[in-house]
Amino acid sequence: MSVNFIDESKRLTPAERADSPSVQLSTQLLDYGKLKKKRVNKEITITNTGKSELQLHSISVDNSKITEITGFNKQVLQPEETLKLKVFVNPKDLKGSFSTDLFVVSNDPQRPVYEVRIAAEK
Repeated sequence: MSVNFIDESKRLTPAERADSPSVQLSTQLLDYGKLKKKRVNKEITITNTGKSELQLHSISVDNSKITEITGFNKQVLQPEETLKLKVFVNPKDLKGSFSTDLFVVSNDPQRPVYEVRIAAEK
């Protein structure tokens, strides 16, 4: 079991919100389609489109069928900086249809938790 803590942003002034970090994801869905026999990956990018440092508190998946997430080698992104992740799925671990969510938790006051849907079929 894990617990994610979310930054308190209700008390930010309008000026503080305007100068805050902002998460932009390249996609809301990683659809692997029908998988063959080899382990496959899809890429997702996280960009800080805000005006201050973006702190990535965690990037996680609640399902062990995702074999690996690579590229999470930075926890702070400067404004306009991008982080590229690769999310791997191994078809040997799947039976039929599969779906789960990838969670990105950050200090973005507008949306501290982003969900990316992951789907695949065997």
